[in-house]
Amino acid sequence: MMYIIGTDEQRKEFMDKHNIPFFEIEEQLDPEVVCLHNHDDEDATIYVDLDGESARYTVQSSENEMEFADYEEAIEAYDRETEIVRNGYGVEFNYDAAVGIMDEDIRERLHFEIAPCSHQKFFDAYCDAHKKHYGEEFELAKQNPTW
Repeated sequence: MMYIIGTDEQRKEFMDKHNIPFFEIEEQLDPEVVCLHNHDDEDATIYVDLDGESARYTVQSSENEMEFADYEEAIEAYDRETEIVRNGYGVEFNYDAAVGIMDEDIRERLHFEIAPCSHQKFFDAYCDAHKKHYGEEFELAKQNPTW
């Protein structure tokens, strides 16, 4: 999700510069704030503040809040935040790698039941379903996972 804060002129200039099509504006929250890509299934949000002398970019997730002066750095941080999942002990994993070792039947059932959702929500639901099915924790849900 991305929020752009600034005047119409500032937003137009920013979107032109970064090749963001105007049809991607999903919601005008007030005269100076628009929301792009408003999906509740995302794990992070980018705030673009165009007010003032120079743009400021904030990437916010459930675990982190990072400030950037450069748009590309903010996008890279956003991509990292949306690719990472954390177990109950705070151990981080790449989401795609975690999916690769999930039980296929449980994973597909959950996908049918709860998707679309955030990667973190899916990972947490999978850990619960794995424990119910096998009677033991999913390896990546452990305090010291080995894989």
